[in-house]
Amino acid sequence: MNTSNILEVKNISKVYHTIEGEIEALNNISFNINSGDFIGLIGPSGCGKSSILNIISNLDKNYKGNINTLQLLKDGSLAKELYGSEKISERHRHRFEY
Repeated sequence: MNTSNILEVKNISKVYHTIEGEIEALNNISFNINSGDFIGLIGPSGCGKSSILNIISNLDKNYKGNINTLQLLKDGSLAKELYGSEKISERHRHRFEY
């Protein structure tokens, strides 16, 4: 992870299971957000905008892939954290708003 990246999303996939079958909301999505970036998500209804935001903000824990974050600590130093489906218990330390 580059130190200018504050968020790195790698290979995120999300499937919803319904009575009618499986719905693939996200398939292998990857992107980086750098410090100072202004981000907007646009797309038609049902394309996965809310799904990716829910995963990043820790509202949805049932997905595949990894998220790397670079956090600023109280003393001003940077700390790198890795969390994803294999490290769910550590995600409570991260806060994203939308």
